[in-house]
Amino acid sequence: MQDSHRRLGVKALVMAATVMTGLSGPVLAAPYMMDDAFRASVEGIQSSLQQGDTNGAQSRAQALVSAADQPFEKYTAGQLMLQAAVARADYRSQRLALTTILDSGQATAAEAPRLRAIAGTLSAMLGDRKDAIAQIDYANGQGYATTESQIALADAKFLRNDANGGTTALDEAFALQAKAGKPVAASWYDRSISLAYRAKRFDLVARWTQAKLAAYPSAPNWRSGIINYVAGAGTAPDQSVDLYRLMAATDALASERDWLAYSSVALQKGSAAEGKAALDTGLKAGSLDSIDAALQKELIALRPKAAKALAEIPALTAKAKTTTTGTAALAAADAQFAAASYPAAVELYRAALAKGGIDADRATTRLGVALARSGDLEGGKAMLATVKDGAWAPVAGFWTVWVDRKLVRNPA
Repeated sequence: MQDSHRRLGVKALVMAATVMTGLSGPVLAAPYMMDDAFRASVEGIQSSLQQGDTNGAQSRAQALVSAADQPFEKYTAGQLMLQAAVARADYRSQRLALTTILDSGQATAAEAPRLRAIAGTLSAMLGDRKDAIAQIDYANGQGYATTESQIALADAKFLRNDANGGTTALDEAFALQAKAGKPVAASWYDRSISLAYRAKRFDLVARWTQAKLAAYPSAPNWRSGIINYVAGAGTAPDQSVDLYRLMAATDALASERDWLAYSSVALQKGSAAEGKAALDTGLKAGSLDSIDAALQKELIALRPKAAKALAEIPALTAKAKTTTTGTAALAAADAQFAAASYPAAVELYRAALAKGGIDADRATTRLGVALARSGDLEGGKAMLATVKDGAWAPVAGFWTVWVDRKLVRNPA
């Protein structure tokens, strides 16, 4: 997992300036007769705020909170303390001020849920996850939710080992953002991925990585997203090779390590031609050192193996047509697929699925990719959508993002 994912926290996602919008205005009037001493204190604090003396205002407001003995006095003192704390970006004092306001019992029925949501968001920022959950869940129950409060709730729930609750909160945050017609920031996706990674929920890592790639489909994002997923989930070579193929399709193979890993996993699956092609492409791209003696030795050893593997494809394809089970057809399809002969692979995967006795999810996923790479984007997407569970579902999901991007660029 990249360090940038580890470092992101709820403070990076929810800024007090946004959270506190509308809470830093003048104290609200109310039908309460202040005594002269209290009124003088209020006016003195307001004067300090107007003059920019936020330190003095906060100190006097805190003293006023301690001295207040009537509900509206507590509410008023809390409001003043909140204004000063917001001006100073003092999150802890903001949270204390909100406690004073809520405990006063003077917040209106319409105002209280909003204050609870803000209080919970601040608690999440301050690391008090239990209180964050209690406050924001209360606000949600009253029908008040914001993108910031739901992000904070997700953070708190994930970090208290409630990945399902955290996911529900993230879904709500993203839905609210979409409803408002605003884009979801890349940092929100990164935090979602990080929380899922921490919880070892790699189904969610795949889901949020795919969502980020759909929104921010740059080659570096494809690279980091797939590499982090493969490393964390510990994908088997069968799935890993298809994800490295996707990295190649998105120009996301950028380093020597990338090309060597792609070649290695292709060779693990018995595809000498694809393993050699990965090394050749890495050399051509300048990512591999052309004078590296060990690399040159490996290429020399791979050349006859690659040539032999390619020469055997016609015989594999012919054999596939004569057998009654799908095993030979799947082997031939995989060979055609590795050689980028996608139309031939489509026919063979269909035959393998019809005959049966094979890993249907593997054949279906690769059939979907082969269809898309042959130009049938809609057919490929429909086929990938049928792989809903198991080890191949994340692979199908990542390739679906690629297909969707192609559909956007090449609409029917």
